[in-house]
Amino acid sequence: MNFMPRLYKDGDFVSLVALWRIAREKATPDFQRRNGYFFYEHIWYFQEHLPPENTVWVVDGDDGRPVAFMVLKDDFMDHLYAHPDHWRKGIGEGLIRFARSTCGSTPSKRASTSARSMRKRLCRYQTGHLPAA
Repeated sequence: MNFMPRLYKDGDFVSLVALWRIAREKATPDFQRRNGYFFYEHIWYFQEHLPPENTVWVVDGDDGRPVAFMVLKDDFMDHLYAHPDHWRKGIGEGLIRFARSTCGSTPSKRASTSARSMRKRLCRYQTGHLPAA
């Protein structure tokens, strides 16, 4: 696969929402079942928040369909998802390198902090140490 991120276009909408949902369900299936949203809610959130307020970069597979995407707002990487069939192929690392080259070193530092925080929250959730509601 030729790694060449490109900007989001309107025709990507359905593919990216589906990719987003599939990646989230595969990565955290129990969490998504208990706390996830219906597909129509993902559609609404993506449509209202991601492309209009952010810069969305897409990576296409050999067949031309999106296999990963990243969402940047200024110097902050808010989302980075790859289809599970394309995990462990360096696409996520490539998008982080691309973000560094586009925005400087800040996105990876802030994204790493966010990822560590997410792993801690997920670990607490999986072990039953949930925050008080």
